[in-house]
Amino acid sequence: TNFKGPLPTTDFLSELSRYIDLLVQVIKPSDLIFLAVDGTAPFAKAKQQRERRFVASSSLVPGSFDRTAITPGTEFMLEVHNHLLSFISQQRGSDLSWSKPKVIYSSVFVPGEGEHKIRDYIRENRPSDDWNPNQVHCIYSSDADLLFLSLQTHEPYFVVLREIDAVFFKQDTQPFEAKTSSVSWGADAFEIVHLSMVREYLQLDFDSKDDLELLIDDFIAISFLIGNDFIPFFSDV
Repeated sequence: TNFKGPLPTTDFLSELSRYIDLLVQVIKPSDLIFLAVDGTAPFAKAKQQRERRFVASSSLVPGSFDRTAITPGTEFMLEVHNHLLSFISQQRGSDLSWSKPKVIYSSVFVPGEGEHKIRDYIRENRPSDDWNPNQVHCIYSSDADLLFLSLQTHEPYFVVLREIDAVFFKQDTQPFEAKTSSVSWGADAFEIVHLSMVREYLQLDFDSKDDLELLIDDFIAISFLIGNDFIPFFSDV
């Protein structure tokens, strides 16, 4: 690559490892850890990214971090990729929370956004004979799209882990801790959205006697027409 932007610092890489480990220690996955990094986005999303980043670069404060560095194809993401490979290998050999479950790492070199890679994995593996229809999936993200994408898997037991909104709940922000850090974290630092309850509420709110899965698909399709990263806003049409 000819990208000559900033490279990740040691502090950045250390914090990245620490927080990933924190999530694993909090969730305690028993079957699978799936780490998905954004690869090249589909054309519709890439077009929006170029527009937003062009505007952002024009207002960049001199000396501040250029967020366009976190983009597939940059030296920054190559360094992150190499660090993650080393980190996963180290954790697999030294931590039971990492060595017991299967670990899948979908890197920046695999096309598609991270959350879509996870959804595709579920969709492709559900027909297999060893798929457990009652297994619980926990996905971490603060992106609102994850609520829709998780519903779209049609898995009955899906939860989304997010940092708690300290402003909305009138709480002080909580520090965090993992085995690689001595910083403490509070039990109320995270919140969990139970999508099994969202599924029930949708059926109750729409008073539907029809197929719940079709109702969910219709709800998501109509919601995305309002605006989504992959669909132009009505005002742009």
